[in-house]
Amino acid sequence: MNIQNKEYLWKINLKQNKINNFQELFNIISFFPNLEILNLTDNGIEEKEAEDMKRKIKGKTKTRLHCLF
Repeated sequence: MNIQNKEYLWKINLKQNKINNFQELFNIISFFPNLEILNLTDNGIEEKEAEDMKRKIKGKTKTRLHCLF
């Protein structure tokens, strides 16, 4: 991962990115210890899938992460 100063990043906007590999996304999230907002709106995620993802993401982070779907 080539992003420097990962500890300062608190918001990631991935809106309308056609994300389809959410396992990889979960792995990447753990590199950002202070992430507070993750925007995944308009990525074709169904409501049930979104709820499952929220639980998995919150289990991977130390902070209170607000996920937008």
